[in-house]
Amino acid sequence: MPRDIRRVVTGFDEAGGSVWTSDASVTSYIESDAPGFRITDVWRTESSPPSVLDDGAPRAYTNWPVPGGLVFRMAEIPPLSSLTPEQARTLSREGGMHESDSVDLMVVISGEIWGYQSDAEEGVLLEAGDTFIQRGTLHAWENRGDKPCLFAVVL
Repeated sequence: MPRDIRRVVTGFDEAGGSVWTSDASVTSYIESDAPGFRITDVWRTESSPPSVLDDGAPRAYTNWPVPGGLVFRMAEIPPLSSLTPEQARTLSREGGMHESDSVDLMVVISGEIWGYQSDAEEGVLLEAGDTFIQRGTLHAWENRGDKPCLFAVVL
C-alpha cells in the first residue's frame, strides 16, 4: 500500500499572526491498476509568483500545471518485480515515456528509481537524497529495486 501524504499548512489569523490552518492527509491523488502506485498533488498555484494568501489545496488531479502555475507532487512507484508483466509494462520506460512543457525539480525521498531519456538505452540511477531536474524532455521511470520509491517533485 502506498503511504498517505500528510500536508501541514500555515496561514494567518484575523490579527495577521501565524497559525496552523491545516494538518491532514492529502486526498487528491491518482492510482493505477498497478498496486502500490500513487501520485498525490500536495499543492497547486495558478500564477507566479504565488500569493501567500492563495489556497493552493488541489481540488482535482490534472497532469500538468497551468501556464505560470506550479504543482507540488509526491509520487510512489512500486518495484517492477512486485507487479504482473502487464502492470510492469505501464510503469516502465516501455509504457511510461512522457513529456511536458514544465521544468520539474525532483528529489528522491526513499528507495531508488531509474530515469530514462527518449530512446537511450542507458539510464541513470537515482537514490534517496538525489535530485533530478527535468526540462521538458521525453523521459520515463523504472523502479528496478526491491522497495517502493517515494519522490517529491515541483512542476
